[in-house]
Amino acid sequence: MPVAEPDVWGLAYCDAHAGKLGSVVLRRDDGQVEEVPEMVASYFGPPADHQVELLGRLTGRVLDIGCGVGRHLLWLQERRIEAVGIDNSPGAIAVARQRGCREVHLGTVAEVDFPAAHFDAAIMLANNAGLGGTVEGSQAIFRRLARWVRLGGWLIAESRDPLQTDDPVHLAYHEANRRAGRPPGQVRMRLEYGGQTGEWIDLMLFEPAALEQLLAETGWRVLGRSEHAAGLFVVVAEAVEATHPR
Repeated sequence: MPVAEPDVWGLAYCDAHAGKLGSVVLRRDDGQVEEVPEMVASYFGPPADHQVELLGRLTGRVLDIGCGVGRHLLWLQERRIEAVGIDNSPGAIAVARQRGCREVHLGTVAEVDFPAAHFDAAIMLANNAGLGGTVEGSQAIFRRLARWVRLGGWLIAESRDPLQTDDPVHLAYHEANRRAGRPPGQVRMRLEYGGQTGEWIDLMLFEPAALEQLLAETGWRVLGRSEHAAGLFVVVAEAVEATHPR
């Protein structure tokens, strides 16, 4: 995804930071609509308990992919971890800086660059494991991260299993994806806020085995997986020498 234009997510973040968040709508390309102000507001709170447990294992220099307004960066900074964030929303970056995040960069994984083996770990929490939008886009992100993270360093990637539902609307969406030759969890959506409509973006919701397989093909060895409420799961992997690009 390129730098957001118009930056509707950033507008919502700025209003939430100012205490004046209004109605926020997430629209899927099949017409399914969800009001999500609570989701936006939650990004200003602390990490979830299972995320805290994983973040507490990190040391050294950590890269947060899709850092948003910095809830994970701030948690790490408070514990004297050198935390760096990237996000493609100018508004998110502005709010993250206002909240005290020390190093945040505007752009996507494809648009920024860091030296090889620059980080001890990278995190893609919430649904950020799917920011690549497609299988091919995800492969490109994971390979680039394998270059930036030192050998033996970690990637913590979180997604939501799309198949953990019995909602007929979601099941029909999955089936339409299959008929079109796409993974069932490939979602196209846009945010609507403050009279503005964001661009359509793709997000991958991975089945656990599919995410693990993709990581194994792009420079990572899966160390473990934990499963949480509402289909959320986290995969922890380490950068491996056999496929570590230099």
